[in-house]
Amino acid sequence: MFSYNDGYDLVARLMGVGIFAIENYNHLMGFDFEVSKMVSPALSPLPESVSSVVHAITIGLGLGGSLIFMISGLRPFKSYSGISLKALLVFMLLITWSWWFRRNGKFLWEVTDSIDRRNRTIHCLKNASIFGLLLMIYRESSKDRRKRS
Repeated sequence: MFSYNDGYDLVARLMGVGIFAIENYNHLMGFDFEVSKMVSPALSPLPESVSSVVHAITIGLGLGGSLIFMISGLRPFKSYSGISLKALLVFMLLITWSWWFRRNGKFLWEVTDSIDRRNRTIHCLKNASIFGLLLMIYRESSKDRRKRS
């Protein structure tokens, strides 16, 4: 039943994707604050109810995707890795837009404070790197699934 490729596979899953579970648990705990202070301004002029739904979807994708990816190394759940990676890809796009690219209703290039601009730019680049890595993992796992079928 426990069929991770090896110990490195398990550690990589825990360290690489475990942060998504922790991060999204924290987003869930501060849901109301984050919707009113960050997500709503990022999605303005849409109503706050839309922001709540988008934030709930983002958290669901992040938590669900990371947890499914964590267990997809187990034999009964191997077929779910593609679904979890797609969820994490959408999560990365949503979180980058609402938290870093258009935080508090201001686009990245409208920020005048150089420290905030640099911080947001670094996080956008980091998230682009994570997105690229997840996309690469998704493509490789798709190739593996096609070979097995």
